[in-house]
This record gives sequence, C-alpha cells and structure tokens, in this order.
Amino acid sequence: MVRSPGSLDVPALLSTTVVSCRWVDSVFMGLASFSIVGNITMEARYADKMYALFHDMAERRGLWSGDDGLFYRDESYFTKVTNACC
Repeated sequence: MVRSPGSLDVPALLSTTVVSCRWVDSVFMGLASFSIVGNITMEARYADKMYALFHDMAERRGLWSGDDGLFYRDESYFTKVTNACC
C-alpha cells in the first residue's frame, strides 16, 4: 500500500529521538529527502534531524573509520576476521 504524502507522521519523523538505521547506505539514501524538504520548507529541524542521524551512525555506532577514511557498512564488520594473503 502506498501512502500519500499527507499521511506521513512528520512530528514522529522529526522527533529528537534517533532510531538507528541498520546499515550505513540507508543513511546516505535517506538524508537526501530531509535535505530536499528542508530546502522547500526552510525549516532547520530537517537539517537537525539529518545531523542527528549522521552523528549517531558515525560516532555512537562507530561506523566511521578515521584511519581508513571509510564507513563500515554495519556493526557486523567489527567482528569479521580475514586471512591475509601472500
């Protein structure tokens, strides 16, 4: 079932509570929507929510690796062991 835009629960969507996305790509795909709507409405709360989601993913969940300059896809990569070759 497809919802019309008027049926979205915007207050819940923009609440200060951060619900973690399961994997890093979902943040990068979803944040564009906040940016577009924020630019249309000129309301800072969309940028605030974008920052909260990004910060949660990078800092609290630790998916950013400053040493490598990359994001881990999700927390499952923290426990993966690889065999060095050659």
